[in-house]
Amino acid sequence: MGNERIIVTERKRGGFWPFVGGLLLGAVAVKAIQTLSKDKKEVEPEKTTKEKENETEIKMVESLIDDLVSKPIKTDMDYSHLTYLRKKLGELRNG
Repeated sequence: MGNERIIVTERKRGGFWPFVGGLLLGAVAVKAIQTLSKDKKEVEPEKTTKEKENETEIKMVESLIDDLVSKPIKTDMDYSHLTYLRKKLGELRNG
């Protein structure tokens, strides 16, 4: 038991060529991601300003409807506004 020897050796990690290989592999991965993201952008057409305005108007009308529905005490005017807003929302969604 007391006569055992412990030998510690240092192993050299990596080196120049594994480092260069890692860099090349990383560069290929970045290039592939860029190419795929460009292809995806070409597939999805840009929304026109009219479509963007339509989406914001739909969100605004939905918000107004939610406000009117959550109002605790509703008047006749509130019900008529609610009816009008629901009709307007249907028109906006259908075109």
